[in-house]
Amino acid sequence: MAPMAGDCHAGIFEILPSKLSWAPGKLKQSSLPEQGQHSAKQRVLSALELCSVLKPNESPEPQGVAGTGASYRVEHYTREACGRAFGPLSFAQTIRFCNRLDTELSQLKSNDPLELLVLATPSQNPEARANSAVLLGAYLIFRLGWSVEQVTTALPEEGDLSFACSWSRLDRQENKRHLRALHCWHGLKMAQQNGWVSSLCCEDALHADLLISGWERLALTYDASWLVPGMVILCADPTTTLCDPNPNTFSELWPTVETPMCGQQPAPETIFESMPEDSCLESFGRQDSGSALLASEDIEIGQQTGSVSRMTKAESWESGLTPVIVIPIIHIEPPADGDCTPLSRLSSVCPLSPGAASCPGSWRRACSSTDTVCKEYRNFADMEVANNHGGQVLPFFGLLQELGVKSVVRANFKMEAGMVTPSYDATALQGLGMNHLSVPIADHNGGLPKPCDVAAVLEMCETLAYGNPIAVHCKGGFGRSVVLACAIAIDRFDVSGSAIIGWVRIVRPGAVTTTEQEQMLCSFKGRDDLRKWAGYPRNTHRCQCMIQ
Repeated sequence: MAPMAGDCHAGIFEILPSKLSWAPGKLKQSSLPEQGQHSAKQRVLSALELCSVLKPNESPEPQGVAGTGASYRVEHYTREACGRAFGPLSFAQTIRFCNRLDTELSQLKSNDPLELLVLATPSQNPEARANSAVLLGAYLIFRLGWSVEQVTTALPEEGDLSFACSWSRLDRQENKRHLRALHCWHGLKMAQQNGWVSSLCCEDALHADLLISGWERLALTYDASWLVPGMVILCADPTTTLCDPNPNTFSELWPTVETPMCGQQPAPETIFESMPEDSCLESFGRQDSGSALLASEDIEIGQQTGSVSRMTKAESWESGLTPVIVIPIIHIEPPADGDCTPLSRLSSVCPLSPGAASCPGSWRRACSSTDTVCKEYRNFADMEVANNHGGQVLPFFGLLQELGVKSVVRANFKMEAGMVTPSYDATALQGLGMNHLSVPIADHNGGLPKPCDVAAVLEMCETLAYGNPIAVHCKGGFGRSVVLACAIAIDRFDVSGSAIIGWVRIVRPGAVTTTEQEQMLCSFKGRDDLRKWAGYPRNTHRCQCMIQ
């Protein structure tokens, strides 16, 4: 359906004639100006309330943007840890918005041409406007099949709205913003054209609910997200999630003979809803983002690092219900020489998260480039320990088997700041029928891979049979691994780096952690640019990556 829109009256844009208008910044006005020559029966809705967990006529979430009932969040992390980042909103919120907007439009009286739905955002709130613009673009693309050019014509002032870099620190001057709403629209169109998302997410409430619950369970239980459904999955180093005291995360890394396996990979169109059934709990801020403090000089100072205690989950439930800062005391042998990260200059001042008065003396000499993230123990005592379907949550690598993953790429060093224990033994993956590629990338100075790193990953992908997914992770699953995974998508689908950034920021909130990573990805206009930069397939022999 092509837009017949573009008319603007008193700051209100006609999107679908006689059906839908866009009124950015008009939400708190007592009345909206009449459009055109006729008095329409306007029904004003907060755009962001449509993506809230609650329905528009219910009380909004207390932590919503300007009280509208929707907020930016990164699962397993506190809101404070996100810094000035405010969006774009998640895949689940996007699908919920699209489905509810379609429902609202379908309820307009077809015999009343003057009835009109007006989507509005709070006044003096550019963050809410940017997030809402991306959501509205998603609906126009997914439901109506609009091109990005059509969306830009209908929303002429929204495409250049910008988003802060993920984890951008409030105590530092903000760097130049690179991500725009336009990039998100390109990413959403890319997903629609490749069949990763269909119009059913707007038209069918059950389909939308399955997509949302599948995405949320994958994020909450495994700290993972599909970048390309059925092909590329992103996640944190599983050992960091294993240490999470949140009872809804998985409790085992390795599958056993008793672990049920169907051995069948879900179809791409159902991949977001393919998670094992379990209850969706509220997210908990995990100390796996933000800063990390060093326990020894053999540990990397990272961009996405954090700390959790070595308590078992049962011990963590008994530790109390108030927010605390947990700093690990690591007593382990240093990793092998090949797995140690390069040393970085240590700071004499250790920044702390809000509420922490000081840093223990043994840790004061070391810090990373972002603040330590406090673990939140939010009402654990009120939760049932076996609240995930009788403990049927699969071990992490059991999940990868279930999803048909044949290759795993690790972009972090085996031991880094913020990791309580070393990463998993990669040789054990051979027994599960998986290949493993180690591409250790230092998590500082932008956290950028070398050309040979990208070339090695592309070469590994060439060896995969079509349809065999690949899992890519770093420590937090937001920076180094995202750059590598985006490179895979750029190469496979010949898409621009700016479009893939717009998409990954939605399906993996917190992704792309530095402006250097943003600049690097945006420099690739497609497959040819990427391969030329990586020297692929010629220079993989110069890389120190290790395939196991």
